[in-house]
Amino acid sequence: MTAPTAASSVRYVRRVPTFVTATVTDILSERDGLQRVATSAGRAYVLTGLIGPVAAGDPVVLNTTAVELGLGTGGWHVVHWNLARPAWSQPGPGHIMKLRYTSLQSDTGAAEEDRPDLPEALEGMPVVACSLHSQVGVVAAVVRRLRPRPASPTS
Repeated sequence: MTAPTAASSVRYVRRVPTFVTATVTDILSERDGLQRVATSAGRAYVLTGLIGPVAAGDPVVLNTTAVELGLGTGGWHVVHWNLARPAWSQPGPGHIMKLRYTSLQSDTGAAEEDRPDLPEALEGMPVVACSLHSQVGVVAAVVRRLRPRPASPTS
């Protein structure tokens, strides 16, 4: 028998979402597309365009992953499904899907579908794609540094 090497002793942990069931105890605030609620498992928000609204007393499934990992949700869980409702449907604005190939795939539409005034090409406009919102600040700093400054008026 050979001794384990550093490479063979590396343990890979597969991360998966964590879900719990809870009961909505109070509606804290509401606006179009969003509810903030208190539940028996802590604070949570509801993306009503994805799963519909909830009411006090409704049993719900919460995704608690981000809170457990200490990510930037401010300690808010996400309501994944309302168990008080056996089904829910709301037509989307187009045919562009977000969260494809998951149980929460949703028709969100695209600007091109309902904005005929948008240009068809970018015509040399620089484009930056960021995978995390925290990268936007760095991009903004670089753009500011590299952007040509307008000439100052002479007196």
